[in-house]
Amino acid sequence: MSSVKKASWSKRNFVYLLGFLVPFLILGMIFAKNQIVPFGDNIYLRSDMYHQYAPFYKELYEKLVNGGSLTFSWEIGMGVNFSAIYSYYLASPVNLLLGFVPEGSILIVMDLLILTKTALAGFACTYYLSKHFNTKSLSTAAFAIFYALSSYMAAFSWNLMWLDCMVMLPFIVLGIESLVKEKKYKMYTIALGIAIFSNYYIAIMICIFAVLYFLVMLFVNATEEKHYYMDRIIRFAIFSLIAGGIGAVMILPELCALGYTASGEFSFPETWINYFSILDMLKRSLIETPVAIFEAHDPNVYCTVAVFLLFPMYCLCDNVNKKEKMGKIALIAILLISFNTNIPNYIWHGFHFPNSLPARESFIYIFLMITMIYEAYINTKTFSKKQLWGCFAGGCGVVLLLEELYQDDLNFNNVYVTLVLILFYMVLIIMDYNKILYKQISAYLLIVICAAEAFINSSEESSYKPTTYSAYLEDNQAIEEMVEKVESEDTGFFRIEKLNRKTKNDAAWNGYKGVSIFSSMANAGFTKYLGALGFEQSTNAYSYYGFTPFTSALLDVKYVISDKMLEDMERYTLADYKEDQNKYLYRVNYCLPLGFMLPEGFEDNLSLDGNNPFSIQNQFAELATGITDMFTYLSASTSGKTVTIDVDEESDVYVYVTTYVDSISYSAYNDENGFVGSDSFSGLEHRQIVHLGKMPAGTSITVNTSDNDASTLQLYAYNFHQDRFEEIYQKLEAQSLDVEKYDDNSVTADIDAEQDGLLYTSIIYDKGWHVYIDGKETEYTSIGDALMAVPVTAGKHTIEMQYYPEGKKAGRVLTIASILILAGIILFEKKKKGKAGEEENENAEEVLTEKYELTEGNSEEREEINPEAETVPETGEEENAAESAMESPEENPEDEIVDEIARAVVKENLEK
Repeated sequence: MSSVKKASWSKRNFVYLLGFLVPFLILGMIFAKNQIVPFGDNIYLRSDMYHQYAPFYKELYEKLVNGGSLTFSWEIGMGVNFSAIYSYYLASPVNLLLGFVPEGSILIVMDLLILTKTALAGFACTYYLSKHFNTKSLSTAAFAIFYALSSYMAAFSWNLMWLDCMVMLPFIVLGIESLVKEKKYKMYTIALGIAIFSNYYIAIMICIFAVLYFLVMLFVNATEEKHYYMDRIIRFAIFSLIAGGIGAVMILPELCALGYTASGEFSFPETWINYFSILDMLKRSLIETPVAIFEAHDPNVYCTVAVFLLFPMYCLCDNVNKKEKMGKIALIAILLISFNTNIPNYIWHGFHFPNSLPARESFIYIFLMITMIYEAYINTKTFSKKQLWGCFAGGCGVVLLLEELYQDDLNFNNVYVTLVLILFYMVLIIMDYNKILYKQISAYLLIVICAAEAFINSSEESSYKPTTYSAYLEDNQAIEEMVEKVESEDTGFFRIEKLNRKTKNDAAWNGYKGVSIFSSMANAGFTKYLGALGFEQSTNAYSYYGFTPFTSALLDVKYVISDKMLEDMERYTLADYKEDQNKYLYRVNYCLPLGFMLPEGFEDNLSLDGNNPFSIQNQFAELATGITDMFTYLSASTSGKTVTIDVDEESDVYVYVTTYVDSISYSAYNDENGFVGSDSFSGLEHRQIVHLGKMPAGTSITVNTSDNDASTLQLYAYNFHQDRFEEIYQKLEAQSLDVEKYDDNSVTADIDAEQDGLLYTSIIYDKGWHVYIDGKETEYTSIGDALMAVPVTAGKHTIEMQYYPEGKKAGRVLTIASILILAGIILFEKKKKGKAGEEENENAEEVLTEKYELTEGNSEEREEINPEAETVPETGEEENAAESAMESPEENPEDEIVDEIARAVVKENLEK
């Protein structure tokens, strides 16, 4: 019996299994082709997945395994709101399984997640097509391949936190249809709730589309039912709000955190701008079109070249509901306009312009297009041969027109592989039309062609580019051993930084408290602060590069990791090394603790304006200690792209290039000693202080750039005075914070203030912090909207700082309430249906009883009544009983009515 059930289940769900397995196998073959682990020494770790997601996954892994807090992390960017990182990058429920995998396999698990989510996207699309068109045809799995392996997936699959929303989209669309047609709400609410919870950002785009699609469905399925529109609109609004409430635990803390980022500012476009023509977008539907990742606007819209053949058929098909056709074509037009114009583009992306990764909502266009061309495909037999060949000729004509118009952009494969595949699809349609092949053979042949097309396109050079697996891991063990050793010996609070980094998030990957970060959640105030001091910074990133001895001390950087031995023994002391791997750990001799006292009013007097970081550092030091001229100006003359700096006395030279260039080089000569030194520096496009080194008196330094975009080179050159810096350091260190204990989201420390003043901390300003002085909560302020500062009175105090993200408590309450409300509605509905069913059965039984009582004395009438209609058989032959009951001859009209009720009761019981 169990084997029969198993076979039956497999048969019923075979098409769904196929929808999952085919994309999984195709992408697996592409991974094998690209020698991705376990097929070689490569790993699919592209772009932000390399620089951001892998380190953040490692940080999540450490927290899950070691029981760390999910609200805050010291390992990322000086200490950040980890709830915000989690909501943006890590909220997919499946990520909680990371705690059960070996530490060394995190990158492999990430690739496996991409494989699995790609396959799930195929399953979801198959499920939608099957349910929407009421078919279990294998063709649903064939067309679902195009959704799972579209150009969107080839371009952006490394954004694995987006993929959950791709998986949920078909269920959300199916849920909207059920809500409008049948007033069912569960699928829509749960699927949208999961999407919002998993990644609120992509869910914004889905929500916009959900509103538009709901309006189309409302229009398409309109009936004469009383209150039709009001009833559906209210239901849609209520269950959309419940879905949003399910994700509130992620949304509310994220909204609060976004207020501190560059994304917190809104600037709505004032004029409409057109990016390109419709034909420009259409050419991106050709096979092997390079994916657009870092381009400004090009949308990834390719799903299959069958679009050129089947979309015209959809437009001409009489079997498609006319209102639905109008609505879906209108949605396609809206999406194309959104890719092509600035204001819709701005709105779709959450009221922001995307920083590269264009048209992030194009997966919605792809899904909608697939549903339309699939409907055309299953209705091809309603066309005449003339119409079919006309659509074929028109599709091929458009492809050839694109070749003519864009011959400089297109290659042979783009055009002629597209034409060959269109021909294959046409031949398959004609063979099916003429019933040349068995239906099953035709379906499998379709899957083979679709899979081949997806493989060809996904194998294109710009898709699924890997990186070397061993290279990403090569220095892990050495660094982590050094960090573990120093943290076991030095138990205080301090930060570590790399002088030669792999990514700006190396601290999260290697498990130490660092300064640098690259994330959309980077604090904008602190980013601006570091930029003013001469550190490298950009819209969503900042780093330790550009430090000076003074600014390094301000950030509590006590150790640095270098790939080579350092010559500056005045500022560094070797603490550990792994010579076989060229890794050296140095203790920084001048490091200020987590906090120290500053004079009252410091925060009001410090100005971060201007583009001279040396001047701002001098100002900071003077306001804090009264000591002036830590840096002094060196004269420099500019001639085109060359600057000459004259050093009159022995100097420790630092420069800050104000021209936007990628690299500079210098050479230094001295009249007495001749050649002094030379070096080059790259990665300066975001501007940062550069240390040229110590130069003897009488040295002439020539600085130049080979950057072709620059016509001139402008810079500031300054001499750093070590003796004055040491005086400043000693004054600040004398009244510093003594950290007694700390954990993931709290710090307890002591301070002995000589007079009333301001406690500076190297903790990023965030209203999630609560500060207690001697057990009493106190107000705190900020230094330049960047760092937390606490007013402290003279004397000895115990300072406690505790962190809990803004919006987290309200978000939890809303999420729990929304889940309970949804569960309550479901239970209430179930109970209501149960009672209604019981009442219906009771009424039917009463009628039956009356009927049989009335006929009890009439033997002829009793003989006409089929006794099998009175009760439901218990022998397992229910279907025969039902048929007998329904076929029993009746002559009396009253008996016919009663038997009609009897049949209804039998049918209902059989269904139960």
